[in-house]
Amino acid sequence: MNLNVVHPLTGPVYVKGAEPGDLLEVELVDIEADPWEQWGYTIEVPGFGFLRDEFPDPFIVHWRLHGNEYAESDQLPGVRIRCNPHPGTFGLAP
Repeated sequence: MNLNVVHPLTGPVYVKGAEPGDLLEVELVDIEADPWEQWGYTIEVPGFGFLRDEFPDPFIVHWRLHGNEYAESDQLPGVRIRCNPHPGTFGLAP
């Protein structure tokens, strides 16, 4: 996989009529973690992230979300994490 072409600020948002140099304001009214499937994932990609030296092998964890309360995974038995929905990286590419 070529991760040089991946960027977290890329789409899929389009603002009709927006042009380079325009100022856009966005208000996040509510964030809900996958209200339809109640599913999420965490990945570790070799060479990326602030713990890249500690985790050199690729890894993925699939999470079952329990609303916005907590998540559990069969891949990490006994581990429960608190849900804290957030937009991740939020911005506008030029």
